Amino acid sequence: MLRKIVRLALCDLLSTNKDIRGDAHRYLLSKQFKEDCDRVKLPYNDILKTVSVSIDLKKAQQKAIIKKLLQQLGV
Repeated sequence: MLRKIVRLALCDLLSTNKDIRGDAHRYLLSKQFKEDCDRVKLPYNDILKTVSVSIDLKKAQQKAIIKKLLQQLGV
């Protein structure tokens, strides 16, 4: 089931529809996503790093993810 959820999330991030992509990106940076990861014991920071590196995001989106990771580290 986890693989299916991850595949759906990747499909949303790679969608040609900008509204779907935007919603997926906002969710990744949301407090709810962190809580969801914690609930099912997924490595939140690793997921953000992987998304930032493996998906061709806009520079602003990459910076937002990096900023979120730095906040998690307390920097």
